[in-house]
Amino acid sequence: MLMTGELVGGRYKVLGEIGRGGMSVVYLAVNERANKMWAVKEVRPKAADNFEAVAQRLREETDLLKSLRQIHLPTVVDVIEEDDQFLVVMDYIEGNTLKDIIEESGPAQEEKVIEWAIQLCDVLGYLHTRVPPVIYRDMKPGNIILKPDGCLVLVDFGTARVFKESRPDDTICLGTVGFAAPEQFPGGGQTDERTDIFGLGTTMYYLAAGREPVISAGGVKPIRQIRPELSRGFEAVVMKCMRADPEARYQSSAELTYALEHYEEEDVSYRARQWRRIKTFFCVSALSLLFALSGAAAGTNASARAADTYESRMERAEKTLDYGARADLYRKCIDIPDKADDKSAYLGLMRTFRDNDHSVSPSEAMELENLITEHSEELRSDPNAYSQLCFEMGKLFWYYYDYEDGKNRPETGAMSSVSWFEEALRYASDDADIRGMSEVYAGTGRFYRDIEANITEAEDRGTYRPFFRDLKKLMTAAGKDESQSSVVRLRLSELIENSLWKYAAGFKYDGVGREELEKLMADAVKIAASVPIAADITRNISSRILANEKRARQAIADVYSVREG
Repeated sequence: MLMTGELVGGRYKVLGEIGRGGMSVVYLAVNERANKMWAVKEVRPKAADNFEAVAQRLREETDLLKSLRQIHLPTVVDVIEEDDQFLVVMDYIEGNTLKDIIEESGPAQEEKVIEWAIQLCDVLGYLHTRVPPVIYRDMKPGNIILKPDGCLVLVDFGTARVFKESRPDDTICLGTVGFAAPEQFPGGGQTDERTDIFGLGTTMYYLAAGREPVISAGGVKPIRQIRPELSRGFEAVVMKCMRADPEARYQSSAELTYALEHYEEEDVSYRARQWRRIKTFFCVSALSLLFALSGAAAGTNASARAADTYESRMERAEKTLDYGARADLYRKCIDIPDKADDKSAYLGLMRTFRDNDHSVSPSEAMELENLITEHSEELRSDPNAYSQLCFEMGKLFWYYYDYEDGKNRPETGAMSSVSWFEEALRYASDDADIRGMSEVYAGTGRFYRDIEANITEAEDRGTYRPFFRDLKKLMTAAGKDESQSSVVRLRLSELIENSLWKYAAGFKYDGVGREELEKLMADAVKIAASVPIAADITRNISSRILANEKRARQAIADVYSVREG
């Protein structure tokens, strides 16, 4: 181990340790003659089971780095190899790793993640266009340093390799679990530039979500399940990077850069608008030809047949007990020309998804979003019907969307539903029945969406009293309404209980009385104890509410027992 003050290689004076890994230690050193700081990476025999193998890998790493010159890469200036140590002298990169930044400050803003990702695409593009290409293979936040000037630097090339097309099975568990691509594990196949695309995707996921992606045989949990405020376009880019099949990912860093610079175009609403324009053009052309050949009478007959088909399919969908058959019938109804503006089929499909297992999966929700967005122009021809459809979509996300389990689950549903309730308000008439509740739902979701930033910026005073009023309205309109489903009543009760526990102090400071909080708390617990339990999902929610009752009541008692100074 190097000692402070020790002179390395006759030129580099050790100032102290600045980093440590599984088999190496990194020191800060100074070349006093040149008055320049350097990083010295040391590997010693005791730190590795097979020092010679490790040393050989370090020789390969340093030889590789010495051949590279790019703004986002460190420069190796010296290699010192002696009997009992292997030292690599390279640029000292001042700054913090992205991993440390996220752990300290929480998830980064979407725009910042995109800015960083474009920088990383730049360095990957440089590596992949070397002759032969260099594959990095260990992209992760801990290997990326953010300098004070905002420039990123990619460090630690211990797993990088020169691409050899003749080695189709080249990887033996090199890379970091949680960030490594499937092909980096035994039997996974050859790593290439698309392996680094996967690593950059998992890195973006971590930076935006504040946690590693959950990768399983079923795929990766969509990032908007964790942070629903992220855009759908950004999510689409990140998720494509992490496809298990390399052929399904972006094929180059240049392609990924373009996607990041135009990520809004990956949003379903943008694609739907483009698709509508294309469909409009072809529909107009087709209709012109149709009228020219068949005349108005044929068009009338066709419309009658379409209406008959629509009604018969809707009737069959209502009667069938088969989940898959019913969903397909509703889809076919939506696809019938001149019937895409009828909300009934969309609501039927929504109920089918919801009632099958008392939840709506991410794929089901995305299908509904795509269908409504694709046909939004036709649906908006009847503004009140469209607003009602948006209102039901908001409730679907609020109460039934299949988020990950955890104490923040109710709040996540509230946040993700805001855009649907705002859309309902935009198109509802002034006297529409849904207007009042849409305002309550949207206001509650916005509270959850903005509260952390408001607390940080000391702008939360005055927000708790209207939030409490909204919670009371929701309890009256949905929680106490026995005609509502058990899931709706329990989800709402759990959200209220969590809110009373988490924001008791805020309620007090905004003038909400202790008795008011305790009354609302009692209502939530009463529902949990009395709602009929018909499925595991309702049993689990009810159990959580009853188990957390003491926690919430204690928070209220603690806050109101403190006297203002």
